[in-house]
Amino acid sequence: MKLEIVPFEYLHRKPVLTILRQTGVFRDDEIEVALELIDAYLSKTDDYQLKTAVDATGKVLGYVCFGKSPMTKSTFDLYWIAVDPTHYREGIGRKLFEEACKEIEAQGGALITIETSSKPQYHNTHRFYQEIGCQLEATIMDFYAPHDHKLIFTYRL
Repeated sequence: MKLEIVPFEYLHRKPVLTILRQTGVFRDDEIEVALELIDAYLSKTDDYQLKTAVDATGKVLGYVCFGKSPMTKSTFDLYWIAVDPTHYREGIGRKLFEEACKEIEAQGGALITIETSSKPQYHNTHRFYQEIGCQLEATIMDFYAPHDHKLIFTYRL
């Protein structure tokens, strides 16, 4: 499959919303936050950066959202990375992550932090981060809710 990583455009918003819902992982309030970041990017009101994975026909297969961590010199946060579930394990997430890394490094970034839930439905997410070379740096117990810990992964450029 031919895959291209392109700048996020307004026409990608609806397909990305569909992808976020189809993953079956995110709660409605979490999806609302993702949309807020998308809208901030589209309106240029914040420093979020978004890229979209599309196939040869222009179909949206996934997206990544990242940005500089406030009050740091070279740390960036990876806020969202989501792939169409019908295309899992095809390298799309990896390509989105690599594109984010390339952009971050070009902007002087040296460290990427990624926060995620410890819930069982995130097992594939944890495995993905470990497969691409991220390290589990910290666990904050009961952060999101009782028995739902915050896992913080890092990736050094």
